Order: sequence, then C-alpha cells, then structure tokens
Amino acid sequence: MQRNNEKVIFLVPHAWGVDIPAMLMASGGQKMAAMFHNQGNPVFDYVWNTVRRRFGGRMHARNDGIKPFIQSVRQGYWGYYLPDQDHGAEHSEFVDFFATYKATLPAIGRLMKVCRARVVPLFPVYDGKTHRLTVLVRPPMDDLLDADDTTIARRMNEEVEVFVKPHTEQYTWILKLLKTRKPGEIEPYKRKELFPKKK
Repeated sequence: MQRNNEKVIFLVPHAWGVDIPAMLMASGGQKMAAMFHNQGNPVFDYVWNTVRRRFGGRMHARNDGIKPFIQSVRQGYWGYYLPDQDHGAEHSEFVDFFATYKATLPAIGRLMKVCRARVVPLFPVYDGKTHRLTVLVRPPMDDLLDADDTTIARRMNEEVEVFVKPHTEQYTWILKLLKTRKPGEIEPYKRKELFPKKK
C-alpha cells in the first residue's frame, strides 16, 4: 500500500503497547496521524504526546473534532484510529461484543469514504518473557464500503475479538468499554454482585 501511495487508516484496539507500532512506522519515515484524549493534566499530555511525536507525525486532540484527522489522512499521513472506546448511545450502534454487547461508534465506515482510505486492523502483542513486541496485521476491511452502520459496528467488534481472544491480557479492559447500556439496564461497573466487597 505504501508503494502504491494508498491512503491507510489502521484500526487499532486498545492494548498496553498501543502507541508503539505507530512510533515504529514513524521512525521508518512513514508519516502518521492519530487522535488523543486530553487527560486533564496538561503536563502529562505534553510529555506523553512529545514521546509519541518523537519521530514526527501529528497528534490531534479529540475535542478539536474529527476534521484535522481527516485532513491529515487526505494529505498522505497514515491514520491510527482506536475504535473501541465508549462514546455513549447517541451515535453508536448496540452490537455483539464477546459474550455481551457494546455501544460501538461506526465512524470508521464514514472515515474510509471521506478519506478515500483502506482500513487495516492492527494489534500489538507484548511478550513479557522475551521482551519482544509482535505486531499483528489483518487484511483490509474493504467489505465496509457499502455496509450499513450496524454491520460496520459489528465488523469492528469482530476484528477486536479476533485479536483479543488469544491475548486477553493485552487488552486494556480498565477503560470501561461497556459503560453504555440499553435503557433500563445497569452498567456493569455499578453492579455490586460483579464487584463484591472483600471481607
């Protein structure tokens, strides 16, 4: 894809080594663009994003909207998109996710169209014994071009499942990815029977 000057957006589930593949590609000369959430601590944001930009590239704050990210991809930067955070129910689809369901934002379908980009699933796996990082890459999700939002959301979750099932310890479950529930349901993080107090 690089040889053909194709536009690319990587679909990258949240893993503990999530930033490393983008930095490796940037260190090899590939222009990269990603989005980040402000952490509420400007010093932390500055230090962490300085590390992320060590080899160049662009970091776009999510509260600046999606347009700067789209512009970067259109300009030839490879996008780095993390698809699995909970963004609430308003623009999300409730689709299967492992043994439950998840409010999933099907934005990658629109991004691939407006950016004229191919979406490539990617997942970093760190081996604590050998101290080596393996970067898993799956085929481009070209089937999403004509899919509806429900199908797109489910396909996104399917790719996450394929990566995470053999490597559950690599996934950042602490992000409360299942917070948004259907009307009448209690979010799992508030269910006392799931988190009994230790005696």
